[in-house]
Amino acid sequence: ARIKGFVRKVFKVEGDEVKAGDALAEIESVELGEAQSEVAVAQARRKTAEVNAQRETGLLDRQLTTAREAEEAALLLSERKAAQTAAQQRVMALGGSKSPFGVYVVRAPIDGHIVDRQLNVGQTVQGETVAFRVADLTKLWVELAVFERNIAAVREGDLVEVTPLSDSTLTIEGRVNHIERVIDEATRSAAVRVVVDNSAGKLRPGQAVQATLHTSGPTHEVVSVPDTAVTYVDGKPTVFIAETPERVIPVTVKLGPTDGKRQAITEGVTAGQQVVMAGVFALKSELFR
Repeated sequence: ARIKGFVRKVFKVEGDEVKAGDALAEIESVELGEAQSEVAVAQARRKTAEVNAQRETGLLDRQLTTAREAEEAALLLSERKAAQTAAQQRVMALGGSKSPFGVYVVRAPIDGHIVDRQLNVGQTVQGETVAFRVADLTKLWVELAVFERNIAAVREGDLVEVTPLSDSTLTIEGRVNHIERVIDEATRSAAVRVVVDNSAGKLRPGQAVQATLHTSGPTHEVVSVPDTAVTYVDGKPTVFIAETPERVIPVTVKLGPTDGKRQAITEGVTAGQQVVMAGVFALKSELFR
């Protein structure tokens, strides 16, 4: 809301679909009424000045008045026009150029849905009150946190597959729209913004998702193992390497990125080594016997 006032009507509530320009609420405002009154007064004064200037011009043509009086009439008309313009601009600034007298109509700025409302009938509001939040939910931003060791491979326009945690069978495609230039010191990650088409309404703002990035930037080959092969011993990521068909040994490793199915290993395992994929929990239990 741009002005102070009293809420007299609320037309839309949370969840309602709206079009740009739809009336959402009406606020009675003394401030707006006074500004609109000033416009009416300014218009009347300008018309009076116009009549006077026209009369002085006619009298000057017939040499019945002085040039100075005609100039003063023209100057007064200019001042009255400026005053009217200023009064109209104030009303426009208050958002009341197309409103009934003393009533500010809150309108939707875009097509979308009401996602938040701070107005109720009978409420007194201030000029800084955020009356409604309208969101276009047909396109959403997904904010991803990508570790700094992987961020160099991400490029704007890269394909991203987004899956809600609430429905692992659903995959929605999007594209990388922005890559943050600053690394977060606490998480050692950078924010990556993905734009997804949500015309079907499958995603909701604030919903948790996981994503697979199909990067187009430079990459390097790494050893990877199935996610099921990795366990934690004393808090350290560990895999069991098969030295022989009858003997396995635990090896502490350093983890790289994962796609949810395979886990990259940056240290501890070399290509060609055999790792245990099933029964890892039983092997881990044997270590503590």
